[in-house]
Amino acid sequence: LTSTGKLQTASGSNTLGGTVTNPVGGIIQVGNNTNLTLLASGNYTNNGNLNLASIGNLTDLIFSGGDVTLNGSGTLTLSNYTTNRLSGGLSTDRLINFNTIRGSGQVGLNLLGLVNYGLVEANQSQPLIVDPSGTGAINDGTLRATNNATLTLQGGTFVNAGGLIDAQTGSVVQLFSATVTGGDVTIASGGVLQLNNSTL
Repeated sequence: LTSTGKLQTASGSNTLGGTVTNPVGGIIQVGNNTNLTLLASGNYTNNGNLNLASIGNLTDLIFSGGDVTLNGSGTLTLSNYTTNRLSGGLSTDRLINFNTIRGSGQVGLNLLGLVNYGLVEANQSQPLIVDPSGTGAINDGTLRATNNATLTLQGGTFVNAGGLIDAQTGSVVQLFSATVTGGDVTIASGGVLQLNNSTL
């Protein structure tokens, strides 16, 4: 599947497998109150925009069947609602991310491991919460709060060797029952890092 137009989930539960290419200018949208599952048997390259468009209802992008790799230089954009959710079908599922994940919502739901080589960025008034499964999170990219936003790292081990956790001016990175090991952590002037029953 290759499209320079728009692929949109309009209702219910939906699944994509095989080879899916979203080029520059292309849009794949998970509509409000729908879900889309990407299967580990597929090959996914996003150089455009993959977005979750919740306006208050649960809106899910589900990674299922093992390791699902999101290749490309595109953006996975989450609207300004915490009802946007990235999760696994089982707690053994894992997202290997090379994209920019940006916006508000929940990543993991304690049902999805994360390996991040890209950028995960909170940049809106509603928080972005990363809550990995028991397989934890590996960050070889950047986890960032910017634009007066809040990024929450919650309930797991974040292996940050080779990665960066970044609280920019006016923004907050919160750790809740989280352990961060290795890598770099930066707090800009006016930025805040909050530790809540956590280890850094």
